[in-house]
Amino acid sequence: MKKQELRLDIKCLCIHKKKLTWLYTLIIVMKFLLYCFVLILIPGFVIAQTPTDSIPVITINCKLIGKDSVIIPFDKHYSIVQDNCAEIIRYGHYDFKNKTFVGRFRDVKKYDTTQIVAEGSYANGLKEGLFVLHYLDGKLMAKGTFKHDKYDGDWTIYYPNGSLSGKGSFKDNKFVGKWELYYDNGKPKLFFDVEKSVCKILNAWSPDDVKIVNEGDGTYQTESSAHWAGRLSNGLPDSTWIYYKGANDKDGTVLEYFKQNKFVRGHTDAVVVDQDYTNASHISLLPQLPRIEIDVAQYLSISPACNGIEYSKVYIKMFNKIYLEKKILLPGAKGLRN
Repeated sequence: MKKQELRLDIKCLCIHKKKLTWLYTLIIVMKFLLYCFVLILIPGFVIAQTPTDSIPVITINCKLIGKDSVIIPFDKHYSIVQDNCAEIIRYGHYDFKNKTFVGRFRDVKKYDTTQIVAEGSYANGLKEGLFVLHYLDGKLMAKGTFKHDKYDGDWTIYYPNGSLSGKGSFKDNKFVGKWELYYDNGKPKLFFDVEKSVCKILNAWSPDDVKIVNEGDGTYQTESSAHWAGRLSNGLPDSTWIYYKGANDKDGTVLEYFKQNKFVRGHTDAVVVDQDYTNASHISLLPQLPRIEIDVAQYLSISPACNGIEYSKVYIKMFNKIYLEKKILLPGAKGLRN
């Protein structure tokens, strides 16, 4: 009886081994077929990603020296561009891992490297400390300090013709203290004072040099096509103020009422908000923060074209690598186009 059971076990074991052998063979065949499929697929993928005669390769002379030192050609708007269209050359440091500029930098005019266009410092990608900016003709554009990428400290700003545009101080990206703004002909435009986030208009002049606000009293309107207009007393809104959406808005869409410089209520004809409000005034007497072109450099964006060549239709070669402009600029760079 035992012999018969033993023969049966041996027979089952043989059958089991045959099944395992068949299974191993099937796995090997499947691996081989998968390997063949990959070999067929990869050349097609490479061909699709490799420049062809019909798609030219444009070389942009960005240089990486050592670990993080970079030399990058910019156009006048601080977009990366070929040498023959560049007007600014940046000498600085770039952290490719964290995608930020770091340390000190100096931007110079391409055809006169002794002429400094901008200089300052970055800390972890944020503007930090003193920045000095110039127009391409060498005239001073602005001088002041940043703290954690925000305007902070004393600033002076100039027009392209060299005349003073404004001077005053910032704190945490906000106007503080007394400010003076001027027209590009050197005539005074607006003097104001900011204390505890409250802006008081001290004196204001029209473009034809007519004083419209004197020691805080007069009729005033905020800048831009969409603006507030009304009467000032003690440098603050008083009586009735009207908000105009644009040049074609003759009647205004929002009204606000004040009594002895205290906000009473507001009324709007807009459909998407309540028609009446009493919580707070919507008026801001402050001008917009100054915009500096150098901010664009942080995004490492690429110029749309150079000498009639649209970069979106070519391959870009930088740092000895070839990229499809629509997908990537620098390894890990910010502001990439999709």
